[in-house]
Amino acid sequence: ALNYGIWKNAKGAFKESKDHYCMFINCGATQFSCSIVLFKEGAMAVKSNTYDRFLGGRDIDMQLADVLVEAFKEQTKIDASRAADAKAFIKVLMEAEKTKKNLCGGVPAVKVNIECLKNDRDLRNFTVTQEILDTICQPMAERMLIPIKQALSETGLEYKDLKAIELTGSTMRLPIFKKTISTFFGIENAAAPNYGLDTTMDVEEAQASGCALMCATLSPKFNVKPFEVVDCCQYPVNVSWEQPDVVAAEDDEKMDVDEDGEDGANSVSSSGTNVLTLFPRNGAGGTRKIAFRRNKVSIPRALNLSSSLLSRVVCRAIHV
Repeated sequence: ALNYGIWKNAKGAFKESKDHYCMFINCGATQFSCSIVLFKEGAMAVKSNTYDRFLGGRDIDMQLADVLVEAFKEQTKIDASRAADAKAFIKVLMEAEKTKKNLCGGVPAVKVNIECLKNDRDLRNFTVTQEILDTICQPMAERMLIPIKQALSETGLEYKDLKAIELTGSTMRLPIFKKTISTFFGIENAAAPNYGLDTTMDVEEAQASGCALMCATLSPKFNVKPFEVVDCCQYPVNVSWEQPDVVAAEDDEKMDVDEDGEDGANSVSSSGTNVLTLFPRNGAGGTRKIAFRRNKVSIPRALNLSSSLLSRVVCRAIHV
């Protein structure tokens, strides 16, 4: 998002747009993520982050490797699965990844040959078609829609509110994933190769470029135009303390909290008298100062602090 925002901002893309929402869909080797980011001139704010942490290109490689293992077993009656021979399975896995990449380029079918796979026997002329790859990827494409729907639900946005849907990650090169997402949004006149979706950044280098830009921004050795970044908390940050046996008056159990943020985006909510949500999910991170009101029944035993420090606790939410 930072990579996208800095270059678009330099071209003046956000000057006339009041609410420039962009959805970033990323699928790499091991996980899938969907983010919705609001861009303004010289600033960006992450509104939602959703994930499927067990969905990526590695899953395609593993399932395609199982297809090749079955083909080898039919040809030679030899088992080259991961459980039977890990070394032979590594060869199959490497060939499966190569086959997947070839089919991504629009090739209808690929013939797979693996020499000396096991016991000096070869896998010969096994044809992997685009239909076989689509059958493997179809359940994964349906799983991708779950984080996308969750991100839209958390932000209350619809497709018409999004200025762009940007794809990143090598796995998103597969046409079936683009078709499924395009069909979900109901994009009209969706034609190959991107089916109405955007790929204005290098899908493999977008994250690395964004990290490099952030490093340049933080480094004192580079002079970079200011670009404000407001990230969101992936999980709510709560402070809780032991509930005393004797319940005091309701007013005595409250805390004084320094408010910050705009439009209530970083407001503090309390669930009961002994739990305080400092940073809600998708709320902006930062610094909060909370003052416990000391009395004989509501001293927070969970915080092992001296009486001089008990009146003010500084909690900082750090997003990694």
